[in-house]
Amino acid sequence: MNFSPWLQFAFFTALAAGFSVAGEHPTSNWTKRAPLPTGEDITAISHVEGLTVVATSEPKVLTSSDLATFEAIPTGLPGGFTDIAFSGGKWFASGQHIYRSTALASWELILEAENEDVEFEHVFAEGSFLFATFTERSYPGRPSPNQRLFRSSDAGDSWDEMAGAPPARDYHDLLFAKGKYFLAGAGTPLGNG
Repeated sequence: MNFSPWLQFAFFTALAAGFSVAGEHPTSNWTKRAPLPTGEDITAISHVEGLTVVATSEPKVLTSSDLATFEAIPTGLPGGFTDIAFSGGKWFASGQHIYRSTALASWELILEAENEDVEFEHVFAEGSFLFATFTERSYPGRPSPNQRLFRSSDAGDSWDEMAGAPPARDYHDLLFAKGKYFLAGAGTPLGNG
C-alpha cells in the first residue's frame, strides 16, 4: 500500500496533534512536527513503550522517542515493509515475507512466501497470537486476489493457516474483544462466532 507525500504529511501531522483546545477532538488541529529523514512511502506505524516505529516502502524503519526527531535504521533486507507489530518484546514485520527482530537493525525470516506472486500485507499482534495476511497479487485474469490468514502462538516459530477464515479481497485489521475475534476485510467486519 503506497501513500502519497500529502497523505504522509497529514498522517504525521495527525500523529503529533494534541488537545490544544479544550473540548475539541484531537484531530481538529493539525501541526507539522518535523521533517522525516526519508522520502519513501509510509506503510505502517506502531507505538510501544515510548518508541514510535514507522515502516516504509524502502529497506529501513524510522524510530522516534519524542515524535520530533526520527532516525532511519536500515533493515538489511532487499525491500520495505507493509506492516509492523510488537509482541512479547519482539518486532514483527510483513512484506514479501514475515520477519522478526529484537533490535530493529537485524531481521530474521520466520515465514516465507510461496513465490514472488504473493506478499504478506499485514501482521497483527493480538493477545498471545500473531496473525499474518497473505495475498496473491492481482493481474489480468485474476482481478480478485486470494487472501489467506495465518496464525502463530509461539512468537512466529510456527504458523498455521486459518482455513475457516471468511474469504475477502483484503483483510485490514483484527481485534479481540468480548471473547471473540473480529476481522475487518473488504469493507465488512467479520466475527468468529
